[in-house]
Amino acid sequence: MKNKKIFIAWNGENREIAIKVGNILSANEFSPIVGGSSRTAFTVNEEIRKQMDSCDLAIFLIEKETRRNKQGEITSIGFNPNVMIELGYMLNKVHHSNVIRVLINLEPGELPSDLSGTWSEFIEKEEFDENDEEAKEAVFDGIANKIADVFFKYISSEKMTANKLDYFDKWETNA
Repeated sequence: MKNKKIFIAWNGENREIAIKVGNILSANEFSPIVGGSSRTAFTVNEEIRKQMDSCDLAIFLIEKETRRNKQGEITSIGFNPNVMIELGYMLNKVHHSNVIRVLINLEPGELPSDLSGTWSEFIEKEEFDENDEEAKEAVFDGIANKIADVFFKYISSEKMTANKLDYFDKWETNA
């Protein structure tokens, strides 16, 4: 399993977390590719597709994006469409059990039901003062370590090779 290429998708400020997860995986002899981190293709779309095509595993950091409205209040603008397209692409490319969905600050019902399925992990991102770089680093390090722990637990379990539909074939029928 070592040296496997792992695509890590992210949105918003989660790029920093994705890089930290990639560093942890690299230190453990995996070959992570943080989406959009290198430019060897003419367009970003082509680059991301090339990166995904080179990988057999994927980790998706999924969090609703936010912005400040005119009153200065933070409002959700929903899921990043690019990340959702990338998720659909990877789910079509590799077996769904090779795609880990890490849902950050989401409730189970917030992701469309056909995407949440199983093998999703829920992680809470602690709030921090955006001007406090030290607090931000601590929160991001904590999340990256949780994601890496999920990954290592995941690849060492039967989930990695199990096709959930195979379990139905093993059920005895009363004929």
